[in-house]
Amino acid sequence: MTVALVVGVLVLHNLLTNLWFTDRWTYVPANLATASGLVAVSGVAVPAGAWWPGVAGAAVVVAAIALVATVAPRLLADQRMAGAGARGVAWRALVRIPLGTVVLEEVAFRAVLPALLSPAGAAALFGLWHIAPTARAMEVNGMRRHRAAAVAGAVAVTAAVGMVLWALRVATGGLAAPALVHIGANSGATVAAYVVLRRG
Repeated sequence: MTVALVVGVLVLHNLLTNLWFTDRWTYVPANLATASGLVAVSGVAVPAGAWWPGVAGAAVVVAAIALVATVAPRLLADQRMAGAGARGVAWRALVRIPLGTVVLEEVAFRAVLPALLSPAGAAALFGLWHIAPTARAMEVNGMRRHRAAAVAGAVAVTAAVGMVLWALRVATGGLAAPALVHIGANSGATVAAYVVLRRG
Protein backbone atom coordinates (compact mmCIF):
# COMPACT_ATOMS: atom_id res chain seq x y z
CA MET A 1 0.00 0.00 0.00
CA THR A 2 2.79 2.45 0.91
CA VAL A 3 4.67 1.72 -2.32
CA ALA A 4 1.55 2.31 -4.41
CA LEU A 5 0.86 5.56 -2.58
CA VAL A 6 4.41 6.85 -3.00
CA VAL A 7 4.57 5.95 -6.69
CA GLY A 8 1.10 7.39 -7.27
CA VAL A 9 2.06 10.69 -5.61
CA LEU A 10 5.23 10.89 -7.71
CA VAL A 11 3.39 10.19 -10.97
CA LEU A 12 0.78 12.83 -10.18
CA HIS A 13 3.42 15.33 -9.12
CA ASN A 14 5.47 14.69 -12.28
CA LEU A 15 2.49 15.27 -14.56
CA LEU A 16 1.28 18.35 -12.70
CA THR A 17 4.64 20.12 -12.62
CA ASN A 18 5.70 19.19 -16.17
CA LEU A 19 2.47 19.46 -18.11
CA TRP A 20 -0.04 21.65 -16.33
CA PHE A 21 1.28 23.73 -13.43
CA THR A 22 4.66 24.96 -14.62
CA ASP A 23 4.68 28.33 -12.83
CA ARG A 24 8.16 29.10 -11.52
CA TRP A 25 6.94 30.34 -8.14
CA THR A 26 5.05 27.15 -7.23
CA TYR A 27 7.74 24.69 -8.31
CA VAL A 28 10.05 24.85 -5.28
CA PRO A 29 7.35 24.83 -2.56
CA ALA A 30 5.45 22.05 -4.35
CA ASN A 31 8.58 19.90 -4.60
CA LEU A 32 9.59 20.50 -0.99
CA ALA A 33 6.08 19.67 0.18
CA THR A 34 6.05 16.46 -1.86
CA ALA A 35 9.47 15.42 -0.52
CA SER A 36 8.31 16.03 3.05
CA GLY A 37 5.12 14.09 2.41
CA LEU A 38 7.01 11.10 1.02
CA VAL A 39 9.22 10.94 4.10
CA ALA A 40 6.21 11.26 6.41
CA VAL A 41 4.20 8.57 4.62
CA SER A 42 7.07 6.11 4.24
CA GLY A 43 8.79 6.67 7.58
CA VAL A 44 12.14 6.28 5.81
CA ALA A 45 15.11 8.05 7.40
CA VAL A 46 17.01 10.55 5.24
CA PRO A 47 20.63 10.69 6.47
CA ALA A 48 22.97 13.40 5.22
CA GLY A 49 26.19 11.40 5.21
CA ALA A 50 29.58 12.71 4.12
CA TRP A 51 29.36 15.71 1.83
CA TRP A 52 32.97 16.24 0.67
CA PRO A 53 32.97 13.45 -1.97
CA GLY A 54 30.01 15.26 -3.50
CA VAL A 55 32.03 18.45 -3.84
CA ALA A 56 34.75 16.56 -5.69
CA GLY A 57 32.21 14.77 -7.87
CA ALA A 58 30.37 17.98 -8.67
CA ALA A 59 33.65 19.64 -9.67
CA VAL A 60 34.37 16.81 -12.12
CA VAL A 61 30.87 17.05 -13.59
CA VAL A 62 31.07 20.83 -13.99
CA ALA A 63 34.48 20.52 -15.64
CA ALA A 64 33.04 17.97 -18.10
CA ILE A 65 30.14 20.31 -18.91
CA ALA A 66 32.59 23.18 -19.47
CA LEU A 67 34.58 20.99 -21.85
CA VAL A 68 31.48 20.08 -23.84
CA ALA A 69 30.47 23.76 -23.96
CA THR A 70 33.87 24.52 -25.47
CA VAL A 71 34.19 21.75 -28.05
CA ALA A 72 30.52 21.06 -28.90
CA PRO A 73 28.42 24.01 -27.71
CA ARG A 74 25.38 23.04 -29.78
CA LEU A 75 24.83 20.07 -27.49
CA LEU A 76 24.13 22.46 -24.63
CA ALA A 77 22.16 25.15 -26.51
CA ASP A 78 18.90 24.47 -24.65
CA GLN A 79 16.31 26.95 -25.93
CA ARG A 80 14.48 26.85 -22.61
CA MET A 81 17.16 29.28 -21.48
CA ALA A 82 16.64 31.62 -24.44
CA GLY A 83 15.75 35.10 -23.25
CA ALA A 84 16.67 34.32 -19.66
CA GLY A 85 18.54 37.07 -17.85
CA ALA A 86 21.41 36.63 -15.42
CA ARG A 87 19.06 36.90 -12.43
CA GLY A 88 16.75 34.24 -13.83
CA VAL A 89 19.64 31.89 -14.48
CA ALA A 90 21.02 32.48 -10.98
CA TRP A 91 17.61 31.78 -9.45
CA ARG A 92 17.28 28.57 -11.46
CA ALA A 93 20.84 27.36 -10.72
CA LEU A 94 20.95 28.33 -7.04
CA VAL A 95 17.34 27.95 -5.88
CA ARG A 96 15.01 26.11 -8.25
CA ILE A 97 17.34 23.22 -9.04
CA PRO A 98 18.89 22.62 -5.59
CA LEU A 99 15.75 23.16 -3.48
CA GLY A 100 13.17 22.05 -6.01
CA THR A 101 14.50 19.41 -8.37
CA VAL A 102 17.34 17.88 -6.36
CA VAL A 103 15.75 17.72 -2.91
CA LEU A 104 12.67 15.91 -4.21
CA GLU A 105 14.54 13.56 -6.55
CA GLU A 106 17.19 12.59 -4.01
CA VAL A 107 14.64 12.00 -1.27
CA ALA A 108 12.36 10.02 -3.57
CA PHE A 109 14.86 8.01 -5.60
CA ARG A 110 17.87 7.67 -3.28
CA ALA A 111 16.07 7.32 0.07
CA VAL A 112 12.37 6.44 0.00
CA LEU A 113 12.01 4.19 -3.05
CA PRO A 114 15.19 2.15 -2.51
CA ALA A 115 13.93 1.35 0.99
CA LEU A 116 10.45 0.42 -0.22
CA LEU A 117 11.40 -1.34 -3.46
CA SER A 118 15.07 -1.85 -4.29
CA PRO A 119 17.91 0.36 -5.55
CA ALA A 120 17.47 -1.03 -9.09
CA GLY A 121 13.73 -0.46 -8.99
CA ALA A 122 14.24 3.10 -7.77
CA ALA A 123 16.78 3.75 -10.54
CA ALA A 124 14.35 2.41 -13.16
CA LEU A 125 11.64 4.73 -11.86
CA PHE A 126 14.15 7.59 -11.89
CA GLY A 127 14.59 6.94 -15.60
CA LEU A 128 10.83 6.89 -16.21
CA TRP A 129 10.49 10.08 -14.15
CA HIS A 130 12.35 11.88 -16.96
CA ILE A 131 9.92 11.01 -19.77
CA ALA A 132 7.77 14.14 -19.46
CA PRO A 133 10.61 16.66 -18.96
CA THR A 134 12.59 15.12 -21.83
CA ALA A 135 9.61 15.28 -24.18
CA ARG A 136 9.00 18.88 -23.15
CA ALA A 137 12.64 19.84 -23.69
CA MET A 138 12.58 18.27 -27.15
CA GLU A 139 9.43 20.19 -28.03
CA VAL A 140 10.93 23.51 -26.96
CA ASN A 141 14.12 22.77 -28.89
CA GLY A 142 12.26 21.79 -32.05
CA MET A 143 13.50 18.19 -31.95
CA ARG A 144 10.52 16.32 -33.37
CA ARG A 145 12.30 13.63 -35.35
CA HIS A 146 13.08 10.33 -33.64
CA ARG A 147 11.38 11.57 -30.48
CA ALA A 148 10.49 8.11 -29.16
CA ALA A 149 14.06 6.87 -29.54
CA ALA A 150 15.46 10.00 -27.89
CA VAL A 151 13.09 9.73 -24.93
CA ALA A 152 13.92 6.03 -24.55
CA GLY A 153 17.62 6.89 -24.59
CA ALA A 154 17.11 9.57 -21.95
CA VAL A 155 15.24 7.09 -19.75
CA ALA A 156 18.07 4.56 -20.06
CA VAL A 157 20.77 7.15 -19.33
CA THR A 158 19.00 8.65 -16.32
CA ALA A 159 18.31 5.18 -14.94
CA ALA A 160 22.05 4.43 -15.18
CA VAL A 161 22.81 7.78 -13.54
CA GLY A 162 20.39 6.80 -10.79
CA MET A 163 22.46 3.72 -10.06
CA VAL A 164 25.66 5.77 -9.99
CA LEU A 165 24.10 8.23 -7.53
CA TRP A 166 22.86 5.32 -5.44
CA ALA A 167 26.39 3.90 -5.29
CA LEU A 168 27.61 7.30 -4.10
CA ARG A 169 24.86 7.41 -1.51
CA VAL A 170 25.91 3.99 -0.18
CA ALA A 171 29.60 4.88 -0.21
CA THR A 172 29.06 8.13 1.72
CA GLY A 173 26.24 7.02 4.00
CA GLY A 174 23.70 9.63 2.97
CA LEU A 175 22.19 12.00 0.42
CA ALA A 176 24.55 14.98 0.69
CA ALA A 177 27.14 13.70 -1.79
CA PRO A 178 24.75 12.52 -4.52
CA ALA A 179 22.74 15.70 -4.09
CA LEU A 180 25.83 17.86 -4.65
CA VAL A 181 26.76 15.91 -7.80
CA HIS A 182 23.16 16.19 -8.98
CA ILE A 183 23.23 19.97 -8.44
CA GLY A 184 26.54 20.21 -10.27
CA ALA A 185 25.09 18.41 -13.29
CA ASN A 186 21.76 20.24 -13.52
CA SER A 187 22.88 23.71 -12.49
CA GLY A 188 26.08 23.38 -14.52
CA ALA A 189 24.11 22.50 -17.65
CA THR A 190 21.73 25.40 -17.02
CA VAL A 191 24.54 27.95 -16.73
CA ALA A 192 26.30 26.42 -19.74
CA ALA A 193 23.14 26.73 -21.85
CA TYR A 194 22.84 30.38 -20.88
CA VAL A 195 26.46 31.09 -21.81
CA VAL A 196 26.28 29.17 -25.10
CA LEU A 197 23.08 30.92 -26.18
CA ARG A 198 24.47 34.35 -25.33
CA ARG A 199 27.50 33.61 -27.49
CA GLY A 200 25.15 32.87 -30.37
